[in-house]
Amino acid sequence: MTALSEAPESRITRDDHSDAIRTWFNPEFRSEEAKADGTPEERARQVLAESAQLFKWKKSLDDIVDERVIAGPGSESVRLSQTFKKVPVDSSDIVVNFDDEGRLHSIYNDFHYDIPRSLDPKNAKLNEDAALRIAHELLASHKKREVISAELVVYQYRELRENNGKGGHEHAPRERVLAAAALRRVDAVEGGFVPQPGSYYLAWDIRVLAQNPRGAWRVLVDAVSGHVLQVIDLSQYASGTAKVFDPNPIVTSGDTTLRHGSAAATINGQRASVSVEHLDAPSGGNLRLRGSFVRMQEEEAPSIADPANSTGTFDFNWDDNSFLDAMAYFHLDRFQDYVQNTLGLTNVANYAIPVDPQGLSGADNS
Repeated sequence: MTALSEAPESRITRDDHSDAIRTWFNPEFRSEEAKADGTPEERARQVLAESAQLFKWKKSLDDIVDERVIAGPGSESVRLSQTFKKVPVDSSDIVVNFDDEGRLHSIYNDFHYDIPRSLDPKNAKLNEDAALRIAHELLASHKKREVISAELVVYQYRELRENNGKGGHEHAPRERVLAAAALRRVDAVEGGFVPQPGSYYLAWDIRVLAQNPRGAWRVLVDAVSGHVLQVIDLSQYASGTAKVFDPNPIVTSGDTTLRHGSAAATINGQRASVSVEHLDAPSGGNLRLRGSFVRMQEEEAPSIADPANSTGTFDFNWDDNSFLDAMAYFHLDRFQDYVQNTLGLTNVANYAIPVDPQGLSGADNS
């Protein structure tokens, strides 16, 4: 196995600050050997080490650990992740993909290059038991709680606007959890602890399954100050239905003459009925296209309200603005579900991605 090629036929994206390769794709790439020897993990580590200069990390790879190998039809994906001073780094997946003959064709890199050296696990003052007590206090509205995992991680803070859904009185215990978390954040601010987006923290990452009522939570507690960083609702509340193009009218009809100006009835006839999954809890009795993996958000003009109804039925003609919301939600949610659950890449953009399907002066961004 040789180092990666930077030839024009290789599709490459780079980190804006470090210039390290973030994604590399070249299904025509061939190493010197017809088929590399060794296990998938060994082959992955070999190419990452031999391409260390391109990825801006140490050739020894002593801060990159093996996670798992996912075998699919005609491919193998090797998943690795980063550690910092022997502490796992949250959302730091490195994925190396081989074809069915063991030849490299793509790499995805989410290594964190900007973790400050001053971040030191020796400064953690809160132990696991203390962090668990905080989590249990926050989740006291659930009568039964089971801790699934608790580990110290390096966590890059980000604001999670509306990532916790839009539940109302229908989910009062959930609202009590979020209210308790909000009160703790107020106390933290008054004590001078204000997490900054993009900054790194040593945090206890606690996952809890709850009963009476049912719930699933992720609680992140700063291991230095003891303040709560995030409380994230992992539950998936509802599903609905929609009509979308899947993938597009030309493919489904076989008619290559279809254009934007074709008869509306013809184009509408190419919509497929689909389920929309992972929707947040109802708000004011209505379901919206906002869920665990995707949410509609106003980013730029024009301002167009996202659709809402009590039955979760998002059935719109193709030239209706709301059709773009249905398209964006369905396809992004399906892809996110594939990445998170089928591939098992649970730390790759595992949050509700904000989307403005009508942004850019009303352009079709779906």
